[in-house]
Amino acid sequence: MNSTTQLFALNPFYQCDIYPRVCLAKGGVAPHCCKKKCVNVITDSLNCGSCGKKCKSGEACCKGRCVDVSTSRSNCGLCGMKCRYNESCCKGNCILIREIVGRVKTSAKRESLVPMGCAIMHEYWLIQFPHDDTMQITC
Repeated sequence: MNSTTQLFALNPFYQCDIYPRVCLAKGGVAPHCCKKKCVNVITDSLNCGSCGKKCKSGEACCKGRCVDVSTSRSNCGLCGMKCRYNESCCKGNCILIREIVGRVKTSAKRESLVPMGCAIMHEYWLIQFPHDDTMQITC
């Protein structure tokens, strides 16, 4: 980039719809131009994946996709925050799901402390809790 393009990036007078290189210039805010503003469609929840695509309330824009970070095991609480294989994402926190194997090989119990109002998804089962409290479950 030359010094003129760098000046474009720092001057709000220059709009990216007229000067598209402004967004890519050193010192520019973000690489994409949406409605005369430089944005990053990879992380911008008002332009997620493409210009004008808004994420719903409670969702974040993670790698250009709107994601519910309160329940996503791959983006739990924040984009890129992954829960471990034995955890479920509940209200943006990874919660451990312990497996207790009984005496018979085929019987297994799973138990965890789960905030109510959350759903636990682990392999073949789903449990939802309607209230805002904590309880212990075994299934």
